[in-house]
Formats: sequence, structure tokens, C-alpha cells
Amino acid sequence: MNDLGTVVDFVRNGLAVAITARGTATDPRIALVPIRGDAPRFMIRLVSPASGPGGAVARAFVAVAERVAGEAA
Repeated sequence: MNDLGTVVDFVRNGLAVAITARGTATDPRIALVPIRGDAPRFMIRLVSPASGPGGAVARAFVAVAERVAGEAA
């Protein structure tokens, strides 16, 4: 689900459990349990038009994202 607020609402109301980044659920009614050992890894993707990002800011963002992804690999 892409709507973190909805996910937190589901958890708060006992309809779900969730794995989220630290600090995303600050409601005191939600129990935060750290994951011990190796935390799950998620693959994310950066998408742009096939012709490439159009504006200078978008191109700069893609360049930084590619550099950071390369460092994390």
C-alpha cells in the first residue's frame, strides 16, 4: 500500500501489522517492535519517461539517485 497514513490507521485499529521505516508511526497507541538481525530489504525503482527526465532538476535528481544506488550496492 502506498498510503502510509492509511497503513498506520489500519494498524492503530487492529486491522493490520506493518513494517515501516523508523519514525513513521509516532502514535503512542501503536507498539513499535525493532526487527532483530537482518532487516528486510526492499527493492525500489526510479521511473521516468523512456526519453529520459525532461527538466534540469529531474536530470540532477536521477544522477544523484544513480550515484547513491551505486554506493549502496
